Amino acid sequence: MSTVIDKAGRTKLSWPDFKKEALKIKSKVPKGSQWSTVVRNRLGKGYWDGKEWKMESDGKGGIKRKGSNAKALNRKKQAETRKKNIKISTRDLTNAEKLRNKEINAERTARRQAGEEVEVDHDISVDLTGQTLGDIKDPATRLRIRERLEKAYGDIGDTPGNKTIIPGVQNGAKKKVEEAVQRRLREMEEKDPSLTPDSERYKAIALQLYQAFAQGMNLKKIGSAALKIGRPLVQGYMASRMLR
Repeated sequence: MSTVIDKAGRTKLSWPDFKKEALKIKSKVPKGSQWSTVVRNRLGKGYWDGKEWKMESDGKGGIKRKGSNAKALNRKKQAETRKKNIKISTRDLTNAEKLRNKEINAERTARRQAGEEVEVDHDISVDLTGQTLGDIKDPATRLRIRERLEKAYGDIGDTPGNKTIIPGVQNGAKKKVEEAVQRRLREMEEKDPSLTPDSERYKAIALQLYQAFAQGMNLKKIGSAALKIGRPLVQGYMASRMLR
């Protein structure tokens, strides 16, 4: 029987001692792996002050604890928002497209069962298109803009043509870049409001994004990846300009 885990699977360690040991474990877990799972398996579930706690990174190389109920509520809220964004971004699918979606999900499940940490990623972020289209209150106008987006950029929303199975760590990195790009776009819009979408402005935005990430990360490959990832976001941004 473990000396640090009780019969209920909870840790016997105090929070300071748990944190100290968890940091040691985290430092030895390969980057991109689920270190919190390894910690839980070795030290038990975090349980103090009469409630269960979840572990997460503090963004500074350390760890912090968060009430499991709060985390669950946050996940539920994120899931509801994502579901709404997917619905707004997706046109009516054909039977063939619905079947292909099922095949993609089945492939993801099979690869996970084989030990791969993979996720189904939307090439053009449904959160971005959902936010763009969600701001349009008139259904007819929303439909027209969505059709225009598809005509200009191809499949968007939860269509099989907008899906790729990628490693979970890559998907997490992409989301961070998306957030950074969106902040950058907002800053640019505040400084230099755009009136119409045009190819030259698109090129200028793309170039500035590339330079910002390339210089900030100091790696050409990451800079190129940021530009590639940022492109769908820029496209969504440019689409929103169509309303003006």
